[in-house]
Amino acid sequence: MFHREYSIPFVKAFPAMNPFGEFWLITLCLAIATLICLIVWTRHRGKIAFSLALILGVLTVIVLAIDLSITTENEVVARRLTQLTSLFEAKSPETLAMISAQSPDLREMVNAGMKIATVRDLRISDLTTRFTTDGSRAMVEFRISGDMDLVGFGNVGRQPAKFDTVWVKEEGLWKLLRVVRKNPLNDSPMELMRPSAS
Repeated sequence: MFHREYSIPFVKAFPAMNPFGEFWLITLCLAIATLICLIVWTRHRGKIAFSLALILGVLTVIVLAIDLSITTENEVVARRLTQLTSLFEAKSPETLAMISAQSPDLREMVNAGMKIATVRDLRISDLTTRFTTDGSRAMVEFRISGDMDLVGFGNVGRQPAKFDTVWVKEEGLWKLLRVVRKNPLNDSPMELMRPSAS
């Protein structure tokens, strides 16, 4: 059973740190408190305000450093997804290595997709990740859009899509196991490579 939901409001399709980590609220509060103390100090030149600003500033840096040093499993899966989309966009053979060996049909479909489709400027949004109880699988739901050219169709414009995917951990790496494409408007199932506008 899937549990432990996480959300990332927006992720551009390239590997990046999640700016909404576990300590972001603490960091924000400390930064605001530091700023308030600095404002008080500039107006009244009080030693207490300056000392508090210094302490809070140091704490802000420490909490931020801790946050940046911790990589959650959710962030790892999100990076794998953005890496996969970047490789697909580049038509890299390494794309297939990110698909589970348990899904040979999916590998063939993705390989065929890279031959008939050219995509540019992929953007991922509304990404949500849930993990199985034992942490061996992850359900990743997201929306994606990008400019697309299809063999036989030419440029079909910017195509929005929604995907439900399942990732499995194999040899310490998250790999794509299953993909279900949904209509971004009504969640009805769609063919993986069919243009949304058609």
